[in-house]
Amino acid sequence: MELKHLPLNLQVLVGSTELPLTAYHDLQVGDIVLLEQPLANPLTVSVQDEPLFRGSVGFCETKKAVRIDERIYN
Repeated sequence: MELKHLPLNLQVLVGSTELPLTAYHDLQVGDIVLLEQPLANPLTVSVQDEPLFRGSVGFCETKKAVRIDERIYN
């Protein structure tokens, strides 16, 4: 397999929050969990678990998508 065809894992972090164990235990289908990040905040895009980009959420035709807005330089 050529290197340029090697599959890479890309993840987009939408948000996070902390829950007490009791709240986690009581979660049910249909519950809503509030995230700490406002919707307008940039999303972190990671490749192979390494944060590399910031982006924004959107749609492309009928699918959810993320637009790469900037590169994160470590």
